[in-house]
Amino acid sequence: MFDACRDYELSSFSYESGFRRYQDCHDTINMFYKDVAGDTFQDKTVNYLVSKGVPLEKINQVKSIMLD
Repeated sequence: MFDACRDYELSSFSYESGFRRYQDCHDTINMFYKDVAGDTFQDKTVNYLVSKGVPLEKINQVKSIMLD
């Protein structure tokens, strides 16, 4: 989960986002995902997307493209 914060922090060129500091990103992600089921950031993300109506097949297609 925290690699996503580091990636965002290192690739963000704008202070407008408000997430320039690692701790800000960490706190925001924790707040957002605190009520989502799952043991890992990946599990929580998949569960969140499924709860919003994204079919698991589509999620797996995107994951496959990203991991190629």
